[in-house]
Amino acid sequence: AYDEESGEWVDYSGYEDNEIKAFLVLFGHEKQPLLNARQLVKAIGWDGRDFMLLDQMDLSKTQIQGRVGENDYNNKISLRVEWIDHVDAEPGQQLRRLDADELKKLNAKFASGLRELGGGPKPKSAPPVAPKPSAPKPPVLEPTATTKMAEAVDKVVAKTEHDKPAAPPIPVTTVEDVSVQEKYGLPAACTQEEAWEACAKHRKDGVSDDDLANIWTQVIGDIGDEEAVGDHWYKVRDGVLELVGK
Repeated sequence: AYDEESGEWVDYSGYEDNEIKAFLVLFGHEKQPLLNARQLVKAIGWDGRDFMLLDQMDLSKTQIQGRVGENDYNNKISLRVEWIDHVDAEPGQQLRRLDADELKKLNAKFASGLRELGGGPKPKSAPPVAPKPSAPKPPVLEPTATTKMAEAVDKVVAKTEHDKPAAPPIPVTTVEDVSVQEKYGLPAACTQEEAWEACAKHRKDGVSDDDLANIWTQVIGDIGDEEAVGDHWYKVRDGVLELVGK
């Protein structure tokens, strides 16, 4: 385990609870690889082309890095793998820096926008305006493990709501709560693939495959893990749609 305070690796093998599983969504609804898949290729040296080859790889001596975070479910704190990387990656929770090739691709992709951004006339300076007195700010609280799920969902919902056009006001009516299954006409039981397809079909506009994969993983973590889910994939499906369903 990496100690961020000392900047050194600490031997964790002597602890009783020294194993952890990672549940990663590799491909999105449109069958395109997600960032988790690219990290898996980088971490273990898989060519990314053949699942049979992946199954046959001897990884018994392969070392990787895994970023672990706390998961709070039913007042029980457990650890969950949130990110994987190759063994020689820079440890800690710093933002990933793009390499030279990736930066060149960004320059090429947004060339016209960069020209407009850097080549336009500079605005004339406006006369100074006296700043308005600011209201006192509330104290900033450190996020806890119990808020991680809500923060992830809030980010997805906020982005979705920002892109939606303003709708005309509608009369306020009182309706009885309906279940996710009733709302979307879903069966009481489903397979893992059927659960994912339902989530992809009924998600809010603006929720990307990466957003959906993150919420999917969070819901599984809240249940416990994939073993705890068992054959009850409808629980994951309903939990995801309660958060980001249309």
